[in-house]
Amino acid sequence: MKSLTSLGYLNYDRSRRVYFPTLRVTRLGDWIPNALFGQGRILALMQQLHERTGENVGIGVLNDVHVQYVKMILSNYAMRVHVEEGFMRIATRTPPGWILLAAKSDAEVDKLVRRANISVSDKNERVNVNDFVKMIGRVRRAKYAYAEHIPLQDAASVCVSIPIKLQGQSVALGIGGLADRLRPRLSELVQILHESAAAIAEEASAAPGL
Repeated sequence: MKSLTSLGYLNYDRSRRVYFPTLRVTRLGDWIPNALFGQGRILALMQQLHERTGENVGIGVLNDVHVQYVKMILSNYAMRVHVEEGFMRIATRTPPGWILLAAKSDAEVDKLVRRANISVSDKNERVNVNDFVKMIGRVRRAKYAYAEHIPLQDAASVCVSIPIKLQGQSVALGIGGLADRLRPRLSELVQILHESAAAIAEEASAAPGL
């Protein structure tokens, strides 16, 4: 099970000690996208966001100490950052991870960061625990997470949380692309993301099974 999780085929919720298959195993059947996304309501809203921005649009969830990108719509631009569905990155080194960790207590963040630091072999990927917890506090207050050149040089991403759960997991909604394109539009993109989150909340309240 741990090997399948590390490969991105299973999602592990440490608090509940349960596993759930990810979109990487959709080749085994088409029931997983429906279980994750209902009848396409979230996907339609992601598509609208993509059409408004032209950039990568994705949603991610925590998978133990990683963020897993469970659905991606890639940019229309010739120059873009390619992120495959199912791909995982260490949660401490990417804005989707920050916004997801912002929903947790400082004690929970502290524990996850320490586990994450142990799990990575590259010392450059490790973060200072106290500084990171303080940074997550700033993300909570701002209600969005933004970074440039993390984890990829010349790339940037901006993320917000959305008020739904996918199989019990909190969800991050984000826009990604080249930093030179996102930086001048940051305020606009944050507003668009919050509008999309509000629309998803309205959809979820109208369809409790989402």
